[in-house]
Amino acid sequence: MAYGAVNVTDTATLILAANVQRQGILLVNADEDDTVYLGMDASVTVANGLPFYSNSSRQMDRGFGLWLGPIYGICDTGAAASVRYWEVTKGA
Repeated sequence: MAYGAVNVTDTATLILAANVQRQGILLVNADEDDTVYLGMDASVTVANGLPFYSNSSRQMDRGFGLWLGPIYGICDTGAAASVRYWEVTKGA
């Protein structure tokens, strides 16, 4: 089990590394104003990423849709947002 915070900027930023032991994750965009765009690699942009709006959360569990690879984020030019994460792993 791990948790923490990552400051996502206007360049692709690693939020969580790949983890084959992952059982579930909770992501929170704790920023008041900025949307973070999520992607599965460093090629994520604001044009191709999934929008993760300010003051919102996303949860994924081991069942349908749990991504075991890396999670990257990016903000609009000049923006930065704090993304908090909680990752549950096997044996935790």
